[in-house]
Amino acid sequence: MREAQRALTRSRIVEAAREVFFLRGYRNATMEEIAEAAGASRSTLYANFKDKDVILAEVADSYMLALCEVAERLPGPDPTRVEIDVWLREIAAFIARDRTPSVLLSGLASAEDAPPVIHHIGEKLIETLAVRLPPFRLALAESLARAWATVILREIGWACQQFSRSGVGGPGPNLLIVAGDLLERFIQEK
Repeated sequence: MREAQRALTRSRIVEAAREVFFLRGYRNATMEEIAEAAGASRSTLYANFKDKDVILAEVADSYMLALCEVAERLPGPDPTRVEIDVWLREIAAFIARDRTPSVLLSGLASAEDAPPVIHHIGEKLIETLAVRLPPFRLALAESLARAWATVILREIGWACQQFSRSGVGGPGPNLLIVAGDLLERFIQEK
């Protein structure tokens, strides 16, 4: 019973932190604001998490697991353009559904002093895609291929975010086309 209560409390804190981080920004958010949003005392918050970096790690871990489930749907080893386009729409739909961590984590990823957990998401995504796609497997071993994979995944994430914001009426569909072109070329050239 005690463990179930602790898990529920931690979950409530993580959900509150996601919203506080999103609204105030990770760097501006305070542990006090997170405790208040979670309806928890400061002592309860600190009994569960030593600092906001640990909370961010939980937000990132749960997001990463869900994102990797979607990423695994890209067929390999040589997906067709239609399969790439369908997959990109699935990623965009995932981002639209789970918008708060998507925006939060992508914003942190572009910062010079990004918390280490943020870089772990990109690495895990490359590892997930490496299971089915040889160019991503190469990216695990070669620094130039890794750089290409990182840039392509960043652009895919950005294009999917734009698509989730604007839908079919804005620039989103064209951005997905360009992101698909980048991914297709990377897969074909490596």
